[in-house]
Formats: sequence, C-alpha cells, structure tokens
Amino acid sequence: MKNKFLYIVTLAAWMIFIFACTKNDNAKLPDGITKRALPQLSKDATKDQSILAANLPGFNGAINVALYFPDGEQPKTTDVVVAMNGKFNNIKVLQGGLTSLPASVPITGPQLMQLFSLPANGVKAGDFFDVAINFNMNDGRQLHGFGDTITLSDGSKQFLRPYGSDVEGFAKLVRKVTFTVK
Repeated sequence: MKNKFLYIVTLAAWMIFIFACTKNDNAKLPDGITKRALPQLSKDATKDQSILAANLPGFNGAINVALYFPDGEQPKTTDVVVAMNGKFNNIKVLQGGLTSLPASVPITGPQLMQLFSLPANGVKAGDFFDVAINFNMNDGRQLHGFGDTITLSDGSKQFLRPYGSDVEGFAKLVRKVTFTVK
C-alpha cells in the first residue's frame, strides 16, 4: 500500500510538471536590452607574442579582429585602440576606420614608440600594452573596448564595463589582448 501511494504521488507530481509547462513560456526581453556587436580578438600566432625590453623597435606583432557573433549587428567602422600599463585615461588609436571584419592588424614597436612618445629603451620588463576595439555603430552609438566612465547626476563618477557586464561569461570570448614586455 505504501509503494502504491508513493507511485500515485510521483505520478501526480509529473503530471503537474508536464501540464505547468506551455509552448508560449518564452518571455520577451525587457525594454532597453539590445543586442550589441562583440569583438573576438586573438594574437597572430605567426608574429611576436611578447615584447623584448632590450628591443622595442624590433617588436613585430599583429592581432586578428573579428566579431564574436559574425552574423550579428555589424559596426560601421572599427578602431583598434591600445593602452599602456593599464592607464585607461591615455588610450591611443593604433588603427582606425576598419570597415570590414575579420581583419589582421599589425602592431609594431615603432608604432608604440610613436603613440606613447617612448624612446627605444622606454620599456622595462613587466610593462604591458592592452589592445581592444572601439565600435562605431551605424546608428551613431560608440562601444568602447576599455569601457567608459560617466558622470552621474550627483556629480559622482561610475565606470561602465565594455559591452555590458554579462559578456564576461561568454564561452571563449576574447575582447582584449595583452602584449607583455619581457
């Protein structure tokens, strides 16, 4: 009798579960949520992967720039930007105006020297250069690869993560590459 009762309760629970699900349970996205272009970056494996402190002028690297969602919203133009040693208040445009993705973008020691006003011996072991993407969208929006700092109505500042906070969990997403000085 006890086993029969357990069987009936289990069967009833399954019936409630089955009948509680409907084909139209897919809710709409809340207002204000939009799809965004996301970069997918990688270092070109055939080029330099790091920078030698004793030979900044000889550095010859490259990055591959693509979209994480290749069939998604396409940017009007893409700018490759670089920051040195995590100083995101001094971001330089490495190459601007890319109109077609995927693309390969060279990054050389002489470019870095010119952008950051560095002498040939201007880096030391432990220095690094982060490379990211700024998208200029067809509707005029700009999506900044290193994020944005905005001023709130009370005058305080707030940092906004690039592309929104939820993208950090996307499988195999690489939105920034780093070249380290050794």
